Amino acid sequence: MSESHRKLRAYTREFVERELIPHVQAWTEANDCKWERPFMLKLAQAGLLPGMLGIQPWPVHLTDIRPPCGIDPSQWDAFHELVVQDEVARCASGGIMLGLAGYGIALPPVVHFGSDELKRKVRDVVDGKQIICLNVTEPYAGSDVAGLRCTATLTPDGKHYIVNGEKVWMSSSVSICSMISIEMDHQCHLCGLDDGSGAYRSAWKRNARTVTVAD
Repeated sequence: MSESHRKLRAYTREFVERELIPHVQAWTEANDCKWERPFMLKLAQAGLLPGMLGIQPWPVHLTDIRPPCGIDPSQWDAFHELVVQDEVARCASGGIMLGLAGYGIALPPVVHFGSDELKRKVRDVVDGKQIICLNVTEPYAGSDVAGLRCTATLTPDGKHYIVNGEKVWMSSSVSICSMISIEMDHQCHLCGLDDGSGAYRSAWKRNARTVTVAD
């Protein structure tokens, strides 16, 4: 561990003890996710969220936020991310850590394989202004993307997709549902759901099977 890792550990610990640990019990008892949006924004403003997303080095192409403690973005490595994750885990809340984990599995596929349009939209996620989740699991597919049955079919006028299927166990979906995995042309695709307001609000409703999404 280098000096930059030690400085980052101290910085993150102070943040966690001030902004997270004192609130964990109340957030847990509230049994909702109203904490997620304001906390993610604080995490980003502290210069920590962009470094917790499974993307190395620091994603300078996705945010104007820079690492804390004077760390050069090009020097940000997996051990810096490990330090931050380890310190945040001191909150001892599985729910909060699972919420954060959703970012690390949802964002890298978009950054590495998403369309230019999707990549432009994830800037707000990296800056803590929006929430992202990757919805792979289905009642009959688990995490097996080869077994997905959720489909997207283009309407005859070519303007909309009909997304049809079932999804379960979507991390952060109670806060926002932004990215689902679907089968299209016998291949797995990522599909962004947007209600036109600029926020990726969920179009799914309890027991709903079909949603229509503007292209």
